[in-house]
Amino acid sequence: MKNLGKNLYSTLVKVTFILLIILFFLYPFRNLISLFEIRIEHIIYTSWTLLALITFGIIISIFNVKSKRLLVLPQISYYFFYQLIYPLVHKFFNSESKSYIKITNYLISFNNRITRKQLAKYDKKDILILLPHCLQYAQCPYKVTNDINNCHACGKCVIQDFRDIKTKTGIEVKIATGGTLARKIITELRPKIILAVACHRDLTEGIKDINKVPVIGILNTRPNGPCYNTSCDINEIKTIIKQIL
Repeated sequence: MKNLGKNLYSTLVKVTFILLIILFFLYPFRNLISLFEIRIEHIIYTSWTLLALITFGIIISIFNVKSKRLLVLPQISYYFFYQLIYPLVHKFFNSESKSYIKITNYLISFNNRITRKQLAKYDKKDILILLPHCLQYAQCPYKVTNDINNCHACGKCVIQDFRDIKTKTGIEVKIATGGTLARKIITELRPKIILAVACHRDLTEGIKDINKVPVIGILNTRPNGPCYNTSCDINEIKTIIKQIL
């Protein structure tokens, strides 16, 4: 039942586009086709009905974004934004363009609002903090990808703060060098909620791919440009942890 709304909406969207494609190619031959008792009008009516349902999904998505408490079929909203809107944005906009950043920032904000409305209390063993390797000081000689405890707490990056969080709370903190490693970590640890830090593109793609586990996304700051000596708001992380422990 959890993914019923998402799967239903996904099917409606696909069927609608298939019917529209069929209509496009068959309409010039509508007089001939009517001889076989197949009426183009039926395809038109069906397409309009499904388009109305898609519009209904859009309205639900807007409602879920604007509503402070009530959620209506949130999986439909996830599908609309992350399976329909985001692929188009990713295809037509450069990932460093202002338009891309603005739209993906909205998508991340939407995800966080929906996730926060459904937040429950979690045991520390069910929480995963997932970080990008670019948070580590670029000239650091100590590799923390395999084990964050390798951090020597020099204070030149925020890795020290996350190591302290792991020590004090027992929450698992992992650093990924890319999407493949991130998916492997999630598969192995099977967390019930993920606090993920990343840039706009990686965070949005991660939320899109990991649709079975709630994710709260925290954007990193990039004072030196992308993927180099980035940082993040450690206080925001601590606030979220207090809410879910």
